Amino acid sequence: HNTVFFIGHGDNNWATIDGGDTFIKTQALDLIDVRLHPTNPEWFLASGNSAGCTSGTAAGTDKSEKYCYRKLYVTKNSGRTFTPIRNYVVQYEWAPEADGNEDLVYATVHSVQQGNQKFGFWDQFVDFVATTDYFSTVKVVVEC
Repeated sequence: HNTVFFIGHGDNNWATIDGGDTFIKTQALDLIDVRLHPTNPEWFLASGNSAGCTSGTAAGTDKSEKYCYRKLYVTKNSGRTFTPIRNYVVQYEWAPEADGNEDLVYATVHSVQQGNQKFGFWDQFVDFVATTDYFSTVKVVVEC
């Protein structure tokens, strides 16, 4: 791969898939973390906080997202567009190439998707899951 993803300030992010010869300004999202796909250079998983995390209080002033939680997105076009695929995500990663399905994603997610997400420590409502269709369906690998 010659892919690099740069998380900038706020919603300013850039990607290159040709080692820096060209850069793409990605869709405007306030991202925290990005995972590059092991074989497809234009595919990324990315996470960011809901609007409720940055609106000044835990309950927030943005009533469309009044709670604070981590959101997971996928892009298959180098970040030109991102699709939200799961809320209340803790950790996530593309499966290794050896697992044989390029859409396979492993993640730890909160089984209870309500209220403010707890950050920085484990809790009893986090399951280890696998999905091949971006969370339309999930297989619980380890239930907590």
